[in-house]
Amino acid sequence: MKKYIIILIIVSLGIFLFIKYSPKTAESPENIEGNNNSRVMGPEEISLSVGETGKFSDLEIIFDEVISDSRCPSDVQCIQAGSVMLKLTLSNDQGVKITLNKSTEGGSWEFDNYRISILEVKPYPTSQVQINKDDYIATLKVESTLSGANL
Repeated sequence: MKKYIIILIIVSLGIFLFIKYSPKTAESPENIEGNNNSRVMGPEEISLSVGETGKFSDLEIIFDEVISDSRCPSDVQCIQAGSVMLKLTLSNDQGVKITLNKSTEGGSWEFDNYRISILEVKPYPTSQVQINKDDYIATLKVESTLSGANL
């Protein structure tokens, strides 16, 4: 019986020391600039289907619809590559909400301490297949513009 108590004490002490001296993981700092409660986060890719909503910290993005798709079909020779125009709704937890029409040729844009860009829109058109507007998937890159965000 005495042997079990000593083993229990040694194991308990080992667990205590392990927890006490194990390395701590640092959380992303909050409220670095401004007065919002956004967390500083590294870049993230978000893929959304038409009508779907994605979240990045306190930012909400809705992929409302594809307005136009003028990309050159993959099986055709074209002079211009063309682009896709998307309708996106962005909102934050303070109730600020905007709706944008953004093109794949437009580069990135900023909203409430975030930089957003369109990385890819699938499926890519071909001359033989008509794409249903509900079949599109947009991949967006979202990153914080706050200090220390791009670690």
